[in-house]
Order: sequence, then C-alpha cells, then structure tokens
Amino acid sequence: MKIRERLGKVLSGACIYFTAATLILYTCGSLLAEDGYQKVPRLEMLYMLLAFSILFEGVNQLVLHSRLPGALKLLLHYGACTLIFSFIFIVWGQSSMSPGGVFVVLVTYTLFYGICALVLFLIRHHRQSKINRESAYESQFQNVKK
Repeated sequence: MKIRERLGKVLSGACIYFTAATLILYTCGSLLAEDGYQKVPRLEMLYMLLAFSILFEGVNQLVLHSRLPGALKLLLHYGACTLIFSFIFIVWGQSSMSPGGVFVVLVTYTLFYGICALVLFLIRHHRQSKINRESAYESQFQNVKK
C-alpha cells in the first residue's frame, strides 16, 4: 500500500474518531450544564483529542493489519494506545492530578478500552459465524481405497 493511501486511511479514520469524541464531549457538557452555562471543552482539549485520534488510528493501521496472533495484536494495541493516552492527556495536558487521580483515570480508560474491545470481538465473532454457517460444507478428506 502506498504511503499516500495509508495516510489517507489514517486521517479519515482519525476524523471519524475525532468527530465522535467531540460530539460526546459537547453532549456531556450540555447535559452537565449549570444555570444555563454549558461546559464546553477548551481549544487545547480539542487539539489533544485530534492528536490522540490521529495516533490512535495510526496504531490501528500498524498493529491490527499485521500478521501477529490476535491476542498479541490486542496487547500491543492496548499498550501503545495507553502510552499515547497517558502522554497526551496527562503529560501534554499538564494535569495536576495526584497519583491516585492518575490511577483512576487509567483504570477508567482501561475499562472503556476493554468494553470497546469486547463489543468489537463479539461483532467480529458474529459476522464470522454467520459467514461460516452460510458457506456450504466441503469435505476436507478424500476417500482412500486400499
């Protein structure tokens, strides 16, 4: 695959993630509004979200399309995304959280990642089983005459 095509896939996927995350943030900000004052993300937060989206989709393209076993792909993807998340939102965001606060954020991130991974696994498993049910049985063995 050419670099331009791969870059196009990364950017288009990142835009989808960024748009979804922005909509979720603005929706939560509207729902948590106090006295007509909406809690909207700062511009810096939107830039951090965009950077995370691009790097997240880059990891998707690199890890998930490799020829590694499934569990190793998931482990590498989780590790890389956790490092990216930690760097962007904790280090770059200059979070002044206590170590306990950082731990809570990482546990929440891990739970969210696990739920998303489980949902994607179930969708893939359902699709694969549907394909297997629809395909006709072909004998794998030939009758051997002695």
